Amino acid sequence: MPKKLILIDGNAFMHRAYHALPKTLTLPDGTLVNALYGFSSFLIHMMEIEKPDYIAITFDHKAPTFRHLEFVSYKATRQKAPDDFYSQIPLIRDSLTALNVQQFSLPGYESDDLIGSIHEKFKSYEDLKFVIYTGDHDLMQLIDKNTEIAMPISGFKKINYIDEAKFQEKYGFPATKIIDYKALRGDSSDNIPGVKGIGEKTAVKLLQKFPNLEEIYLNINEVEPKISDKLKQSKENAYLSKKLATLCLDINLNIDLEDLKISQINTENLIKFFEKFQFKSLIARIKRISHYLSQKIDEKQTSMF
Repeated sequence: MPKKLILIDGNAFMHRAYHALPKTLTLPDGTLVNALYGFSSFLIHMMEIEKPDYIAITFDHKAPTFRHLEFVSYKATRQKAPDDFYSQIPLIRDSLTALNVQQFSLPGYESDDLIGSIHEKFKSYEDLKFVIYTGDHDLMQLIDKNTEIAMPISGFKKINYIDEAKFQEKYGFPATKIIDYKALRGDSSDNIPGVKGIGEKTAVKLLQKFPNLEEIYLNINEVEPKISDKLKQSKENAYLSKKLATLCLDINLNIDLEDLKISQINTENLIKFFEKFQFKSLIARIKRISHYLSQKIDEKQTSMF
């Protein structure tokens, strides 16, 4: 039976937790902990339903990324989150340290790049399945026969799993072409420009005819004049957009798969951490999955002999 590696875009789920839970979730001194509680609740729920063998969580770094240096307007239209969101980030990171879950953040790179590089490092391993938890489409370029995307639909309870077949059915082209789609269509959420005047239908039609952006431009004479004119006028933006949309897959994180083993998780430390915040319901839930985690520890110890 294949082993399962769960990769989680930490930033996506911190934001989701912050906005999903009320600001009445505070400590006696008034400290807001809704994002901490929500993120922890999601993590426990994920372990309950997925029962992973390996897990890693990645986060954005506060330093500008190579994309910001390449394109000053990258993500420039995004609103800054409130201060009481940012004050909870160290608490969330501390909870993961207590749990002994591997977490990664590097200057110059986004959380998605780190996930892409971890995936690239281990995707050739036999009998290893990837489930990538995220809140947007950026990581869909990693979908393959052993990799699916898990996206929450409502809160954290319902998850939409997207594999190769589901992606093809929904978008009309393979997941590997999502970066070419963004090159043509752009992405307003990240302020990626794309080709001016090309919408969803035209982008899909082009990608159903040509394998990628480069082939579209090499065969521009085969494109109807009205569309080819737009492509010619925005050629520089198209290639820039593809570069911005493409994940960096060669970050050296200096890790082995064994470093990500779920058997290294320390529930006792996490329970002590939760006690400081009076998260009684989360303590009860983490105790419920302790049996599963104990089994993983037993498997690790058995495999050593």
